This record gives sequence, C-alpha cells and structure tokens, in this order.
Amino acid sequence: MDLQNMYPAAPSLNTALLADIDASAEEIAVTDLNFFPSTPNYATIGMGNEAEVIIYNGKDENTSSLTGCIRGQSGTLAAVWQAGEIIYHSFTSNLMNIIQQNIINLNQYTESKFNLLNTDSLLINGPEMRRMVFRGKNLGSS
Repeated sequence: MDLQNMYPAAPSLNTALLADIDASAEEIAVTDLNFFPSTPNYATIGMGNEAEVIIYNGKDENTSSLTGCIRGQSGTLAAVWQAGEIIYHSFTSNLMNIIQQNIINLNQYTESKFNLLNTDSLLINGPEMRRMVFRGKNLGSS
C-alpha cells in the first residue's frame, strides 16, 4: 500500500526573509527559523494571489536558513522576493489533498484485505452474544 508523505503541523507564525532571493534560490535565510516545523515541510512566501509555496528539505541553524527548497509548489510560481517579505509555515491545499488521498488508499487497502464492502463497523455486546458486524455481515460470535 502506497501512502504519500504527510508533514508535521505547526502554528502559522510570520517571520521574514533575511535577504533578497531570486526565483531559483534553494536556500532561504529567515529571521526566525524556530517558526518552521521539522523537514521536509511547506512554507509560503508573501500573501494573497502573488504568494509562493515552497517545500523545504532542511534547516541550517548556522545560517538561519531553509535549505533544499523546491520552489513554486501547489500551483504557485517561483518568484523574486525582497528581504523583509513575510514567510510562514502554512497548511496548503496540497497538504489537504495528500491527507485525503491517504485516507482513500487506506480505505481501499482495508476493503481489499478483509474483502468487505466497506469498513464501517459496530461492536455489539450482550449477556451471551458478542459479534462484529460489518455492514450487515456477521463475522462470528462467541
């Protein structure tokens, strides 16, 4: 079963770029590296329709930089940015799509593994009866 990588969450706190960057920069210095969760993960530079989403694959404490950056993600374009522009960790539509796809993949795996129509289950307990029911299928009693 193939699952896509999911990324750690963190509050979306703003920090700023320490230096100008061009559209091909793979290392991005920021004023506070602590605002970004462990790697790999997503960050957004700027706001609104002009914002750019990046994936960063490392953090360099010595230079206060996000490293191994893959620019222009989630339908955004890699751009030139000036020092002082805001940058922040963000929950993107791409992250939501990954979560949804993983749920679908897990559901399909479970259905095929147990040969069931779906995985909705109900545990019924009684004085002399205990059985697991999957969508009307009695899988046994004790």
